Amino acid sequence: MATTLHFIDVGQGNMTLMQLDNGTVMLYDCNVTDDNETKVINYLGTCIGYGTCIDVFINSHRDADHMRGVQKIQKYFPIQQFWDSGVTGNTTDSNEYIEYMSLRRSTTFPPIELEQKKYDQFGKSILRVLNSKSGIGSDTNSQSIVLSVEHLCNRGSNRVILAGDTDAKTWKENIMPKFSAHELSAEILLGSHHGSDSFFELEDNSIYEYKQLLASVSYKKYFKQQQLGVGRTLLNGTGPNQNGLGTYLGKTILTGLDLTKRSETQQKPVWSAKSVHENSRNNKIYYEDHIKCVSPAMTVLSVGNNPHGHPDKKAIEFYTKHSRGSNKGSKVLRTDIHGTMKLVLNDTGRWKLSN
Repeated sequence: MATTLHFIDVGQGNMTLMQLDNGTVMLYDCNVTDDNETKVINYLGTCIGYGTCIDVFINSHRDADHMRGVQKIQKYFPIQQFWDSGVTGNTTDSNEYIEYMSLRRSTTFPPIELEQKKYDQFGKSILRVLNSKSGIGSDTNSQSIVLSVEHLCNRGSNRVILAGDTDAKTWKENIMPKFSAHELSAEILLGSHHGSDSFFELEDNSIYEYKQLLASVSYKKYFKQQQLGVGRTLLNGTGPNQNGLGTYLGKTILTGLDLTKRSETQQKPVWSAKSVHENSRNNKIYYEDHIKCVSPAMTVLSVGNNPHGHPDKKAIEFYTKHSRGSNKGSKVLRTDIHGTMKLVLNDTGRWKLSN
């Protein structure tokens, strides 16, 4: 058997059909509009058959482009249960929100509010919740359900991560410290927020939290060994002092000091100052430890025409830099360019992504 995921082209939104090893059918988000309804419904019908139940609809978060048209799905493929974070959306008076909540309350089985680290196995398919409702951030994006979908095989397992609309702060503070590097590695990554740079951009105040990291490493000894960044002059600022701090455009920032060494008791990935980059043009601070840890062979972006500038050029740069590439050299694929894509994880340990 196999674990199969379909990254469906639904324009500026997200929709991933999952056919698990034991026959369970799940749908992660949907964005069915009047314009794409015929195409999307026909695709689902071809994959699972008209009238087939969708066992679980997983809503990453209650934004319209992640739950739009759920009633249209219900008409042809009855949904048996809803899983979500339980976090209230930002547009509670929208038609999309009202339709979603109405259907959520009326399915065969009561809805489940997922908790981080929830683990379910369906034959050789394993689902693990990497992020759900948390105290990190106040918007619905940061509370997105992030899923790890894994297929056990003869060589171990292959894994896919569905990132919802999560941002860099959520990964840095709520995901990276709670899972091992192995649990966060993946062959395929469904990139966050349609290719927004929010997956990499840190808020300025996040940089000041370096003190927590310094407490977990042999800082002074390691600093003397490495001497990274010492004496370097920053553009429009001052060079770092003995604590690795400098100024940039009037702001105190960490410079190139490498703090990646872990203490003997530190087993999980930690944030490293070395992976934070200052963009001199727009003064943004970028975080890369999470994408380095995932280290996908390929990244898929679900995106369509939009006024937000998605996918962001900087995000594309980071996804391309840290995706290893397929045997054909492809690193980043987009639904607005490549259309719907089908991923098969099989028992031999191989995977195939095609459109």
